[in-house]
Amino acid sequence: MSAQLRILDTRLSQPGLALRAVASTAPGKRDTAPAGLARVANGTTAGAERWETFDLLRALAAALVFAYHYGTFANPRTNGQAWLDNLEWVVSKLGPFGTNLLLLVCGLFIAKSVARTGFRYGEFLTRRGVRIYAPYALVIGLESLFVCLVPSFSKPGFTGHHGAELLGNLLLWPGLFPDRPALTVAWALSWIVASYVLLPPPLRMLRTLVSSWRGRAAVLLGIVVGYEVFACLSGQMPARLGYILAGCVVSELASSDCQALRQGGRLRWILPTVALGAGAGQIAWNSGTGLGHGSAAVLVSHLLGLAAASALALAAVTAHYRISPRRDLSPLGLVRKFGRTGYSFYLLHGPVAKLFAFVVFPRLALAGAGASAYWALLPVCFLLAATASTLMFLAVEQPVQRAVQRMVTAPWSRGGSLVRTPIGASSSAWFPAASVRPAPSNRV
Repeated sequence: MSAQLRILDTRLSQPGLALRAVASTAPGKRDTAPAGLARVANGTTAGAERWETFDLLRALAAALVFAYHYGTFANPRTNGQAWLDNLEWVVSKLGPFGTNLLLLVCGLFIAKSVARTGFRYGEFLTRRGVRIYAPYALVIGLESLFVCLVPSFSKPGFTGHHGAELLGNLLLWPGLFPDRPALTVAWALSWIVASYVLLPPPLRMLRTLVSSWRGRAAVLLGIVVGYEVFACLSGQMPARLGYILAGCVVSELASSDCQALRQGGRLRWILPTVALGAGAGQIAWNSGTGLGHGSAAVLVSHLLGLAAASALALAAVTAHYRISPRRDLSPLGLVRKFGRTGYSFYLLHGPVAKLFAFVVFPRLALAGAGASAYWALLPVCFLLAATASTLMFLAVEQPVQRAVQRMVTAPWSRGGSLVRTPIGASSSAWFPAASVRPAPSNRV
């Protein structure tokens, strides 16, 4: 079976043969190919298919960020009870990890996109930019309208009707310049959009200069560590940008022929254990040191966080190659769907939590409700935000993605019909439609 898969691997690099390359087994013998490799054999390359396990990571990150922001609103009203103080302390430590995990996943998929054959920088920016800006501009516009109608809900530095404030937020300046964001998550989006613009050219150059994935991973790892040392000890740069760079390292490992990741084995248990250990170590370290920004303690904290997020992402990569999404992820179907709507949820959870803080919490205080009542409403607030984000995903984000897909993959030619290759396919950017053949029925 391994020899057949090697033949398959070589055929995938040739246009027209990718859809015909199938690792067949002898009659009567059970095919034991990993599910991830089987999906490749069916004509879908690793760059083209959706990594279902990363939807679970997005769901986890979004839930942690939501709990963190909800806790910031509930905390002033729940002082005095020890168990609530402990709960809020844990939430305050886990919340930033959710954002860091999102940044790492962003860097991973930037590098994954750059690595595919036929990558086009302009097409990449069009896809990512429209997907980011269309829902974001809608939310900013609605919040600006709401703040103009109800000024008491405005936050300091954003009143919604000043042109300079609105323009700055639409251009995603808050994370790059000292502007007050209209949405709490705008600073992270600023870094993500800046990474979309700035990272692909040097990553492409690195792939040209260094042919080995081990060499590229080593170079990127050195850049990550060097950046973290400079950012933490000097205080001149945001250290959390290192998570986006760390995602590029994970992408090199995930896109490589590293058999340890593809076959899983002990890594299925080692990687989650490392993630939990490093995450717990970061929380314990932050609690024990209490040192300020710019100290060596901050560097140790960020390195532990990077180790935890990277190990968790690599665990998702290993799971991707070892499971069948329909079979093994079916019990987590709702969680996976929630992860797919993660960007819409990321935009909307803050306004929904703020609605509870300004409308529901004061009424609880007037009614004399206990401190636990505020946290008892967390599932209600979460479901409301998840429902709103699902509607936004279906009504805005998904149609925008389809429109961009049609725009950048529309057939064009002068002398004949041309068909675009799937994203990530190892072939030339365009090839005659006659060379496309349907996948064989004897799927692996």
